[in-house]
Formats: sequence, structure tokens, C-alpha cells
Amino acid sequence: MLLLEALRLVIDVTMWLVLCRLFVSLIVRRFENPFWQAILFPTEPVFRVTRAVTGGRLPEHWVAAVTLVLLGLLRVPIALVLRGAAP
Repeated sequence: MLLLEALRLVIDVTMWLVLCRLFVSLIVRRFENPFWQAILFPTEPVFRVTRAVTGGRLPEHWVAAVTLVLLGLLRVPIALVLRGAAP
């Protein structure tokens, strides 16, 4: 159960970082900005997986939304197992 809780935490943090990337991309004009780079570094691997799953057919501005949906779908079975194991 501890492993599932840790996995859920990683998914939750990743979802928040994707949301942060989505909102910061609306504000940041220079992509050399250190704050943007700090958000880009941990989220880019997840975005690459989303691009691979979708076959690169999505426009770039939809990748964040699809990433959030995929992470949410990944989180559902974990939440159900954890809820079923609760005393």
C-alpha cells in the first residue's frame, strides 16, 4: 500500500506541475526564463510520453490537456485500490 500511496503522490505532483506549465506558458514570453526551465525540466518527459501515445497528431497546445486526462486515468485505479483497502 505504501508503494501505491507513493505512486499516487508522484502522479498528483506531476499533475500540479502540468497545470503550472499550462498557466506559466501563458505568461512567460522568454523561454530562457529560469522559472520556466524549472517547470519544463520535470514535465517534459511526461509530455514526451503523451506525444508518443497520441502519435504526434496533437497540436502542442492540446498536449497539456491530454496529459492531464491521461494522468487522471492513471490515478483512478490506484485511488480505487487504496479506497478498497481502507479500514
